[in-house]
Amino acid sequence: HDHNINVSGTEKNFPYRISYGFTDQQGILKNTGFARNSLNINLTPTFLDGDLKVTLTAKGTNTKNNFGATGAVGAAVAFDPTQPVMDGNTTWGGYYTWIATSSTLPNGQRDPNGVPIGLATSNPVALVEQTDNRSVANRGLINAQIDYRLKFLPELKLTAEAGIDFTSSEG
Repeated sequence: HDHNINVSGTEKNFPYRISYGFTDQQGILKNTGFARNSLNINLTPTFLDGDLKVTLTAKGTNTKNNFGATGAVGAAVAFDPTQPVMDGNTTWGGYYTWIATSSTLPNGQRDPNGVPIGLATSNPVALVEQTDNRSVANRGLINAQIDYRLKFLPELKLTAEAGIDFTSSEG
């Protein structure tokens, strides 16, 4: 879902617009998705009988992604369907994991502390439930523009612009 709310108006010759947005998208796989909060503020006051116009814009976003286990679909196709999803092995979070045959106990049982086979197909449910593949990104943009029309030469306008774009992310 995607929600937006906007407020705009003018307060004593001081036009403004403020908008907030929220997006939430669930992913195809369990534990995947995308969420974003955004805020946008625009101020456009004029001064000196309209000869000085200031435009200020500030935008900020907070984005959270959970990418999940990208290999879970392929693992689901290739995983041996005769094996249980769970086997109670606390070493691997209770999930069935292929272990080396050298990890067999004298009574023929699998050693729960055995060594996983790295080339074996991973348990797809374990991948989905145990993978932490998230990111958080914050971004801010601030822009300012000042236009000044000269009284003695109205055809000439002086313009100054400045802006900053900053981002921080973690994942």
